[in-house]
Amino acid sequence: MGQATRFVVDGNGVTVSLGGFLPRRVWPIEDFRTVQLREIPTGTVGVALGGYGWRRGRAMTPKPEELTPVGRRKIFTVAEQQRPYRMLVTRPGTSVEIIGTKDTCYILSPVDPQAAADAIDQAIRARR
Repeated sequence: MGQATRFVVDGNGVTVSLGGFLPRRVWPIEDFRTVQLREIPTGTVGVALGGYGWRRGRAMTPKPEELTPVGRRKIFTVAEQQRPYRMLVTRPGTSVEIIGTKDTCYILSPVDPQAAADAIDQAIRARR
C-alpha cells in the first residue's frame, strides 16, 4: 500500500485510519473474544488471506503452529477451514489476529505487532 495507516486501540475497540487521518468504522471491543499473534509467511499471503489491503473477506484458518499466545491467553483455533475476516494487511510476517465472539475475526499488520496485541489484550480485559 502506498499510504500510512494508523491503528488506535481504546475502550471502544480498534479504529483503523487510512492515510493516517481518515478513520474507518470501529472494530467493536464487545465483538472480541481473544487476541493472538499469527505468522504469515511471504509466499502464503495470497493463499491464506487473499492478498494485501483493507477489506472484508474470507481467510484460511491458521494452524496452531502459526499462532503465538499474547500474555496469559491461550491460542484459539476453529474447526472451519475459512472464516469471515475484516483485514488490513500491509506486509507478511507477524500479524495481530483477533478472534471474534460471533462469526467475524479481524487481522491487522502493525509495525509493532506485540505492542498492538498487548494493547488489544488490555482493552479486552478492561471491558470484561
